[in-house]
Amino acid sequence: MRRFIIYHNDADGICAAAIAGRAGLDAARVVYLPVDYGQAARALPLAKFQAGTDELWLLDFSFGPEEMLFLLARAGAQKFFWFDHHATALAALSQDIFQDLQGLRQDGTAACMLVWRFCHGNEQAPWPVELIADRDVWRFYYKETARYFYEALLAEPDMRPESMLWSMLLEIVLLEDLQPWLSAGCVLWRARRQSLKFWAEQLGVAVTLQLPGGGLVDALRVNYPGSGDMAEVIQALGYPVAWCYVDKPGGMRKHSLYSASVDVSGFCAARGGGGHKGAAGFIEYIDMPEDIDMPIAGCAP
Repeated sequence: MRRFIIYHNDADGICAAAIAGRAGLDAARVVYLPVDYGQAARALPLAKFQAGTDELWLLDFSFGPEEMLFLLARAGAQKFFWFDHHATALAALSQDIFQDLQGLRQDGTAACMLVWRFCHGNEQAPWPVELIADRDVWRFYYKETARYFYEALLAEPDMRPESMLWSMLLEIVLLEDLQPWLSAGCVLWRARRQSLKFWAEQLGVAVTLQLPGGGLVDALRVNYPGSGDMAEVIQALGYPVAWCYVDKPGGMRKHSLYSASVDVSGFCAARGGGGHKGAAGFIEYIDMPEDIDMPIAGCAP
């Protein structure tokens, strides 16, 4: 039996995949398949997946109902495990056929923590899992500790779930063992905050959003990769909503919205996307001339 792990290619999804890939199987029996928004389930390399024998795990991600049904038919209900915490995805997949799937779903709890609980029960999660989970849902119970660790993690040259990095991180149960990471992360985080403030001020365009309920709210729209840290910088500039976007090959424009006070999930859901109340996004396809280079993310179009 092999385990095919489809995971969202961000820190939470990668950590969740690292946990799932080390739970009861040899590394040789695990296949990791990273995904991001805009990818189709039918395009996944599942040709070698053996129905009835292999397991399919979907972590920190979900597809639309039709593509979820495709995966369910491919794997079978007994071999399909789904872990997610995105409110709009859980609402869109509220039918019993999806909610009865194995795994864990819970709004407000990061995927890496859901997978840890599923695989290890009440065993205390390692500190890296606690800090990634804390930062991913933007709770920050651990305050700067979560920020600094996350920043140091992003600087790692190989964050893939199969790397030896995670074999080491998932063994850390004493916070003092993370001190070198926290010290480095503090320096990196402060430098990046300064950079984000510069780009927000240089590239930001003030706009007004009309929410699904008819309300209006101010936002700063920036051609820069979305992140919670950029959102905090924008909100410190006086805007309730941070709206970031980047252009991808093929005319795909990826939008990410963040807010500490406004539910942005409905605005994104109305455009075919979704996410959390305070962090959501959607994909837009735009017409682009074929004879121009793609703009670099972070530079004004």
